[in-house]
Amino acid sequence: MGYIRRAHGVNGAVVIRPLRTDPGLFAVGRILGTDDPEMTRATLLSVRSHNEGLLVVVEGVANRTKAEALRGTSLYVPRSELNAIDPDEFWPNELMGLAVFDSAGRRLGRVVDVVAGESQDRLTVSGEAGSFEVPFVTELVIEVDVGQGQIVVDLPEGLVDL
Repeated sequence: MGYIRRAHGVNGAVVIRPLRTDPGLFAVGRILGTDDPEMTRATLLSVRSHNEGLLVVVEGVANRTKAEALRGTSLYVPRSELNAIDPDEFWPNELMGLAVFDSAGRRLGRVVDVVAGESQDRLTVSGEAGSFEVPFVTELVIEVDVGQGQIVVDLPEGLVDL
């Protein structure tokens, strides 16, 4: 839902770039998950608008050094708070990094991005042939196995040169 852009001031405040604008996501008292191994949870003590996003004070971050160490840290809603989804739906972070194979078993690359679209989402795949996008529709994406770390696609001829 966002990431820490940089430190602000000397007392540990950080500037957050929100990627979502849902009300309440960045509210005082909110506990967010992080991808920082030293601080897996971030409790928001103070939040206000700032010209570059949001100016936030996070519990346990009391000085600029600690705030600077958090630069680039991703913030997300803990999995326990996510709405239930259908078995054939996936959260974008579940798809990131999965290996992509064609229906003949040839490795095409890895998912490096999930692009939200108006009519359908797209997987950005990066491999030896370069980067390309695959519409995330059942006609093209025939199997997603998060446990095995792979996606099998049946692509139309010419979408990617092998």
